[in-house]
Amino acid sequence: MVKKISFDNIDSSTLDAVMIFLEEYHAKRDYFECHEILEHKWKEEPQGSRHDYWVSLLQIAVSNYHYRRGNFNGAKKLIEKALQKIEAAPPDYELLGFDYESFKTQVKQILENITNEVPYYSINLSLTDELKEKYENYCKNKGIEPFILSDMHNEALVNKHLKEYRD
Repeated sequence: MVKKISFDNIDSSTLDAVMIFLEEYHAKRDYFECHEILEHKWKEEPQGSRHDYWVSLLQIAVSNYHYRRGNFNGAKKLIEKALQKIEAAPPDYELLGFDYESFKTQVKQILENITNEVPYYSINLSLTDELKEKYENYCKNKGIEPFILSDMHNEALVNKHLKEYRD
């Protein structure tokens, strides 16, 4: 049974960052943009009190970016680092609204897929029912689908790190 969470203990700036991250991760599959968003959020926090969950989510997104492009070595290094952070701080992920055990299992599965060079496929991160509902309402208000598959033929998305695809 998934533990019920309350967003009363999350400040609006953190919740906004999580919603934007989920939109880029699930609704656009723009893992490169996930990195930009979370790096900015992480750097907003005072040094010494920065949360590792921003870094781990950023690492998951960038790992998926590399994985989707077939860069298994880069993807593996990042997903391993993310998994270490995830395993070190379960309450942080629960506070944000991730279904911790399922989320951790998913990250381990991504690592296994990368290690075995299984072709990339889109994975939706495990969210608690409360966060999923909040995220789906967020997407509904923006008029976008909350969960899509990666468009593997969209060069601007798959190779966004290249200069010609940046804004």
